[in-house]
Amino acid sequence: MSSVKTKSQYLKARNKNNSYASNIKSEFSKIHWPSKQEVVKASISILVFVVFFVGFVAISDLLLSKVFFKFKGI
Repeated sequence: MSSVKTKSQYLKARNKNNSYASNIKSEFSKIHWPSKQEVVKASISILVFVVFFVGFVAISDLLLSKVFFKFKGI
C-alpha cells in the first residue's frame, strides 16, 4: 500500500515539475527581446547621459570648492 502511495506522490510531483517547466518555457516565449540595434541605441544613450552627469558633477564640485575656499580665505 505504501509503495502505491509513494508512486502516486512521485507522479504528482513529477507532473507538477513538468507543469512548472512548461510554464517557464511559455513565459519566456512571451518576452520581447530587444534587437541588436535597440541595445546599441540604449547603450549609447546611457553612455552619453553618464558622461554628461559626470561632467556636471565635476564642474559643480570645482565651482563650489572655489566658492567655499574663497569664503574661508584659503
